[in-house]
Amino acid sequence: MRVKLLVIIFIITYAINGLMAQAPCQTYSCYLCIWSPPMKIVVPNIFSPNGDNVNDYWVPQINDATCLGDYNLIVFNREGQLIFETDVYDVPWNGKNAADGAYFFILNYTNFNTRKAFEEKGIVYVTR
Repeated sequence: MRVKLLVIIFIITYAINGLMAQAPCQTYSCYLCIWSPPMKIVVPNIFSPNGDNVNDYWVPQINDATCLGDYNLIVFNREGQLIFETDVYDVPWNGKNAADGAYFFILNYTNFNTRKAFEEKGIVYVTR
């Protein structure tokens, strides 16, 4: 019985070490990024900051922030003036003092694990 238990422990340890050797990870978060589905960011294209508590804020939605590395979001008005900027992914733009209309955004982010950089550009509409 004791020999079987040692063999099972050895097999489990060998399997775990083998998996860990395949990935260049030093942290638990790193392993989560390797084994989880790819990180996806969905950027809404409209919001209505009118105080009704429905779509009052605009922020890109991330399916798994564990794998998010660097992050920078900037929003410009039609004249090219900077309206909003953040380096924190869950800080929303509240649209305060923004007139109804179209605004241009640039979103730069990296994958925590691979350090691969991504850039998304687009237009978000403010309507009340």
